[in-house]
Amino acid sequence: MKNLKIMMMTLMMCLMTMFIVSCNQNDTSTKNQLQSDNLRQKQIEDSLKVVEQKRIEDSLKVVELETFKNSIEIIKYYTSSPNSAGGVDCNIIWKNLSEKTVKYARFTVVPYNKVNDRVKGKYDYNGNGEKVVKVTGPVKSKQIDGYGTYWDCLWYNWAIDYMLITGIEIEYLDGSIISTSDVNIIQELGYTRKPNS
Repeated sequence: MKNLKIMMMTLMMCLMTMFIVSCNQNDTSTKNQLQSDNLRQKQIEDSLKVVEQKRIEDSLKVVELETFKNSIEIIKYYTSSPNSAGGVDCNIIWKNLSEKTVKYARFTVVPYNKVNDRVKGKYDYNGNGEKVVKVTGPVKSKQIDGYGTYWDCLWYNWAIDYMLITGIEIEYLDGSIISTSDVNIIQELGYTRKPNS
């Protein structure tokens, strides 16, 4: 009988130990599940933040595009053929569509060769051929600017075939400024020189 009591006690101890171990495993399993759920929740929140940020950026691009479409139209831009020294002129014809008078217009331009590689001029010490040309106003509302004017020998390079506008900054007499370096927006403003056209 004493052995039976010991056996019963031992069995009870084993059962209690098994129960305690089982509870601890459930606690660990519950903790792991909570950590997994928290991680999933954080991933969802991060994804939503990315989507929201993209939506905001897209909205800002639409606003920027509309601002420029109501401000300027690019009628035409082109380069001259190289002169006897390889000098290439730049011409930009544009229209002020805004109701405000333009004080200054700055255009960032980049030259390309016939195989659509970006090139630079012989004296381009900054190394990328990019130039900023400036129009000094006033350019009144609805006025066209650029006919009969050009930037003489902006680059010296026999290989230059065409240029692209890669940036625009418009400063108005009232002190306000709009600018973009988004080539997609610039292409929406009217004439776009297509390579090899």
